[in-house]
Amino acid sequence: MKWDLPDAASLSRAAYSGWACVFCGASLATTGGVSVGRAEGRSGAHDLSVEVYACPPLTGCGPRRISAVHPWTE
Repeated sequence: MKWDLPDAASLSRAAYSGWACVFCGASLATTGGVSVGRAEGRSGAHDLSVEVYACPPLTGCGPRRISAVHPWTE
């Protein structure tokens, strides 16, 4: 199963700014994050697209933070 990136307009402020995991919302302040692509989005003539980040591979995401498997690679 591969997770799709959400629309840029639907991201939380923290995820949009790169401070939180785009998938589980966990803070990336202490673990850092890995780029998982670009969330695309528009608001009228304004391009809201932004690079988004997720939990690092060995921490997993959300309930899977202790797993070595990332949700976007299953």
